[in-house]
Amino acid sequence: MIYASATQVAAIVPYEISGSTAQVAITRQGQSTPPFAVPVAASAPTLFTLNESGAGQAAAINADGTANTAANPVKIGG
Repeated sequence: MIYASATQVAAIVPYEISGSTAQVAITRQGQSTPPFAVPVAASAPTLFTLNESGAGQAAAINADGTANTAANPVKIGG
Protein backbone atom coordinates (compact mmCIF):
# COMPACT_ATOMS: atom_id res chain seq x y z
CA MET A 1 0.00 0.00 0.00
CA ILE A 2 1.43 3.36 -1.00
CA TYR A 3 -1.45 5.53 0.17
CA ALA A 4 -5.22 5.73 0.54
CA SER A 5 -7.64 8.64 0.55
CA ALA A 6 -11.41 8.98 0.47
CA THR A 7 -11.41 8.60 -3.32
CA GLN A 8 -8.19 6.79 -4.28
CA VAL A 9 -6.02 3.85 -3.29
CA ALA A 10 -2.50 3.23 -4.63
CA ALA A 11 -0.74 -0.08 -4.15
CA ILE A 12 2.15 -2.08 -5.51
CA VAL A 13 1.38 -5.75 -6.11
CA PRO A 14 3.67 -8.78 -6.38
CA TYR A 15 5.54 -9.33 -9.65
CA GLU A 16 3.67 -12.62 -10.06
CA ILE A 17 0.52 -10.74 -11.08
CA SER A 18 -0.05 -11.19 -14.80
CA GLY A 19 -2.62 -10.28 -17.40
CA SER A 20 -4.08 -6.93 -18.30
CA THR A 21 -6.52 -6.66 -15.36
CA ALA A 22 -6.90 -7.98 -11.82
CA GLN A 23 -9.96 -8.32 -9.60
CA VAL A 24 -9.79 -6.15 -6.47
CA ALA A 25 -12.08 -5.71 -3.47
CA ILE A 26 -11.48 -3.07 -0.81
CA THR A 27 -12.37 -3.59 2.84
CA ARG A 28 -12.65 -0.66 5.24
CA GLN A 29 -14.07 -0.77 8.74
CA GLY A 30 -15.59 -4.20 8.08
CA GLN A 31 -17.35 -3.15 4.86
CA SER A 32 -16.20 -4.57 1.50
CA THR A 33 -16.78 -3.39 -2.04
CA PRO A 34 -17.87 -5.87 -4.67
CA PRO A 35 -14.85 -7.10 -6.68
CA PHE A 36 -13.99 -4.88 -9.63
CA ALA A 37 -11.40 -4.99 -12.41
CA VAL A 38 -8.34 -2.74 -12.30
CA PRO A 39 -5.64 -2.43 -14.98
CA VAL A 40 -2.31 -4.16 -14.42
CA ALA A 41 0.72 -2.21 -15.66
CA ALA A 42 4.15 -3.60 -16.48
CA SER A 43 6.65 -3.19 -13.67
CA ALA A 44 9.24 -0.44 -13.84
CA PRO A 45 11.29 -0.77 -10.64
CA THR A 46 12.83 2.42 -9.37
CA LEU A 47 13.67 4.29 -6.19
CA PHE A 48 11.88 7.29 -4.78
CA THR A 49 14.25 10.22 -4.32
CA LEU A 50 14.29 12.98 -1.73
CA ASN A 51 13.94 15.72 -4.33
CA GLU A 52 11.24 13.75 -6.24
CA SER A 53 13.20 14.07 -9.52
CA GLY A 54 14.28 10.43 -9.77
CA ALA A 55 17.92 11.44 -9.30
CA GLY A 56 20.07 12.06 -6.27
CA GLN A 57 19.64 10.80 -2.69
CA ALA A 58 17.23 7.87 -2.33
CA ALA A 59 14.22 8.46 -0.11
CA ALA A 60 15.07 5.66 2.33
CA ILE A 61 14.01 5.17 5.94
CA ASN A 62 16.27 3.66 8.60
CA ALA A 63 14.96 0.87 10.87
CA ASP A 64 14.39 3.42 13.66
CA GLY A 65 12.06 5.46 11.40
CA THR A 66 14.48 8.31 10.70
CA ALA A 67 15.38 9.46 7.19
CA ASN A 68 18.53 7.89 5.80
CA THR A 69 20.90 10.71 4.79
CA ALA A 70 24.64 11.27 4.60
CA ALA A 71 24.42 12.81 8.08
CA ASN A 72 22.21 9.95 9.36
CA PRO A 73 23.30 6.74 7.59
CA VAL A 74 22.10 3.25 8.43
CA LYS A 75 24.19 1.68 11.15
CA ILE A 76 26.58 -1.14 10.18
CA GLY A 77 24.63 -4.39 10.13
CA GLY A 78 21.31 -2.53 9.95
